[in-house]
Amino acid sequence: MDTPKGVAHANIKSSFEKQLEETLKRFAPNQRFLLGCSGGLDSVVLLFALYRILAESGRESQLRVIHVDHDLQAPSAAWAKQVVAQCEALSVDVIVKKVKVAAGNMENEARNARYAAFRDVIAPDEVLVLAHHQQDQAETVLMRLLNGSGVSGLAAMRVMQTQDELTIFRPLLNTSRAEIHQFAVNHDLQWVDDPANEDLSFDRVVMRQKVWPVLAEHWQGFEAAIVRTASLMVDAESVLVVQGETDLAAVVSVDGSLNIEKVLALPEARVRWLLARWMQGEQHYAPPLSRVDAVRQMMEARIDATPQVIWQVEHCNLQFRRYQGQLYRLPLDLPKATTQTCQFSMMQTLNLATGNWRVESIEEGLPLSLLDETLRLRPRREGELLHLKGRVGHWPLKKILQSLQLPQWQREQVQILETLDGQPLALLSAAGFWLTAQAVESNSKSSGWGLVRV
Repeated sequence: MDTPKGVAHANIKSSFEKQLEETLKRFAPNQRFLLGCSGGLDSVVLLFALYRILAESGRESQLRVIHVDHDLQAPSAAWAKQVVAQCEALSVDVIVKKVKVAAGNMENEARNARYAAFRDVIAPDEVLVLAHHQQDQAETVLMRLLNGSGVSGLAAMRVMQTQDELTIFRPLLNTSRAEIHQFAVNHDLQWVDDPANEDLSFDRVVMRQKVWPVLAEHWQGFEAAIVRTASLMVDAESVLVVQGETDLAAVVSVDGSLNIEKVLALPEARVRWLLARWMQGEQHYAPPLSRVDAVRQMMEARIDATPQVIWQVEHCNLQFRRYQGQLYRLPLDLPKATTQTCQFSMMQTLNLATGNWRVESIEEGLPLSLLDETLRLRPRREGELLHLKGRVGHWPLKKILQSLQLPQWQREQVQILETLDGQPLALLSAAGFWLTAQAVESNSKSSGWGLVRV
């Protein structure tokens, strides 16, 4: 394939090429790039524009291309061949990654498969380059507005963004589609037209085909105005984040729970932001307003109530609980106590529902002779009594757990260590390890062994 017209004539630059060249100055001179190229107009233009700029300074080897074949259209293999031919004409390394798109929402699942491919291929020192442009950004803002997004959602895509474990560079966000098309025409570039771009079953196509012409007819320059709004939302979000992170640090406890009294002392708008941020944790997406409002209401539930809010989305199964003036963010499926038999040895580690433990020497511990015996760990039983070391007489286990201030979900993790004939030796809970009075009295030595949290 001949080198496309215009690649060799690097002295003639479009306005967006000049902007791209200026934007590239934020990177180190040796920065390497992985460009996602679908073969469509936008990504083909970005490929040639970026190549031209890098080639001017002899840095074209710092560019690689990935083409993701979703295998959703009959000509997808031909599209891949066209991208490969274009890259080979420029002597740019190209990888074709064929993916399987899961069933469900086609747009979302195709995106998930595409970004998984990017993560598989990208090198640690590469930045992913994508060709989202001004119209893409404006569509995203408008669609998120229709979905009821807040400031963060309306900030939409960023020129530089860390997302899905990738550092992403989108240099065309302020470039109009008309400029991109004109560049392609001027340089005789070839691109593919995906028929999915005409499929009105996709929300974005409806926006593009039905809504955009009406907006363009009545509001000149509306795309740039919407993109400007996204930029202003980025600024607004940065202010909110600074204040919100300060608030969060003031109300979060060492174990990650929230102090309800301190949260409720804040203005309502800051409470809502703080809750959403805390609930999100390390998840990619913030919780919906309905879940945030449910947790907000949970803070004012009766003191003896045990409310629970569940948030389940893809890769996110969480529950939020309240206990003694604290809010807790927990996995939906918490480990529960089971029955198991085992022999213990010094410095042995165990992974139990209550956490990780290690067998160590302790004062007034269990007799060393028990290290040679098979013992049993079992869940607690309703109504059972225990006589713990340091307490007078037998206590109902329920009252012992109340005195330890264990929330309901941690009570379901409690285990009793006992001999195979049922003699109780110790209580294990998230709050610690306690020996029974009988176990200590049976040890004639001053030291013994026990379980220590690690």
